[in-house]
Amino acid sequence: MKHLILIRGPPGSGKTTLAKKIGKSIKGNYALLHKDFFNYQIPHRGNYLINPMLNILAKSFLDQEFSVIIDGLYGGNDARKHINRLNKIAQAKKAKFNLIFLDTAKDICLKRNKKRKNRISIKDVHKWYDYLYKSKATKGSIINTNHLTENQTLKKIIQLIKK
Repeated sequence: MKHLILIRGPPGSGKTTLAKKIGKSIKGNYALLHKDFFNYQIPHRGNYLINPMLNILAKSFLDQEFSVIIDGLYGGNDARKHINRLNKIAQAKKAKFNLIFLDTAKDICLKRNKKRKNRISIKDVHKWYDYLYKSKATKGSIINTNHLTENQTLKKIIQLIKK
C-alpha cells in the first residue's frame, strides 16, 4: 500500500531523522521530501511557493507507486489548507494519509538544535515552537517524544502507519 506521511513538529523534534528511518522501514519505493531543503537550498528570489511544489511532487511519486514522506513545520495561516490538500491528494491516488505531530519539550528542541550542523537561530526555535503550541497546530496523531528513544518513537510511528 502507498502512503503519504506528513511529519510535523517544532525545530529539533526529530522530524528529518525519523523521516529517513521511516523510509527505510516501509515496504516498496519511497520518496523523502524535506521541506527545509526547498526553503533553503534552491536559490530563488521573491515569493517561493513551496507547498504547491510539494503537492506536485507528491502526486508524481504516488502515480509511480512510491510512498511519500514529507517532513516540515507546516505552519503559518494556511497550514491547515495545505495539510487538507495533501490528504485529498492521498485519497485521489488511493494512498493512506498519516499526519504525525512530534510533541517534544522546548528544552529538548533547543538542546538538539545546538548539536545541528545547520543550526536554526534560537529566536526562530522559540518562535516556531510557540506558534505550533499556541495556535493549536498540533493536529493528527500526536506522539510525545520526551521520554522515548529514537527507536521507540519510530516503533510508534510504524504502528500508526500500519493501522
